Amino acid sequence: MTENLSSLLREKQNLKAHLGRNILKLSADISTFGIHAVYETDFDSFRDTVLALPDRGAITGIFDSSKCTIGPENGFWIRGVNDAGNTVHAQAMRYDDLDKSTLALQWQQNADLFSPAGLHVDIEKSSFDTAPASHQISGGVCYHGDFWMDRTARKFGLAPILAQFAMLLALIRFDPDYIYGLVVPKNIKKGWAAQQGYLHSHPWAPRWHIEKDGKDSNDQYDDYLVWVTGQELDELWRSGERNGFVADRFRQAHQSGRPVVENATGQ
Repeated sequence: MTENLSSLLREKQNLKAHLGRNILKLSADISTFGIHAVYETDFDSFRDTVLALPDRGAITGIFDSSKCTIGPENGFWIRGVNDAGNTVHAQAMRYDDLDKSTLALQWQQNADLFSPAGLHVDIEKSSFDTAPASHQISGGVCYHGDFWMDRTARKFGLAPILAQFAMLLALIRFDPDYIYGLVVPKNIKKGWAAQQGYLHSHPWAPRWHIEKDGKDSNDQYDDYLVWVTGQELDELWRSGERNGFVADRFRQAHQSGRPVVENATGQ
């Protein structure tokens, strides 16, 4: 971990001691895979890093410092470095205070920044009203995205640990009302979001209308909206014995691929 992250944990250690302990444990768990997780806040570096990756070549606009304002005050990213010093993982987190506005409005008003990287999207024909929860999510929100792993680092069990690491850092750094992400359906069916700790999910959020070769098509790019409240995430990690139960229950609920909007804790 960098000095900035160490300072962050010391600064919050009295109010969020249980989160700090779990962050340090996750960092140690990640290191057992031969990967060092580095906390960074320079998004010029993030853009340069992602664009240089062999199988990426694109970055979501909301994390691109050349297209929007993002930096230490409202974001961070995690770089995973192997023993040879190569970058084998990257993911990003951004905080926005929506106040009394909603997530649905933020998507609609900033559609070009949220559209899938590397695809040609017809914004006018895309839909932002298909996930009811997006009209209720407001206040302080963290968007968790641009998650990438090199093929050499795709070892069983590592991806959820890296995601949990970033989510806990977001909780201790920004204390958001919500943390959310946009996940492709195939990863939902694999239980990937559940393993990270996202307790709620709904498909078609947003529904992006895709163009092919500059021409209109009938293709839709459907993301799942996954989310968890800051309070839920804090409680899950405060009572660690519940983590396995919650993940298993949520993973089973997703096997059908249907929308899951309930609280996976059963409360």
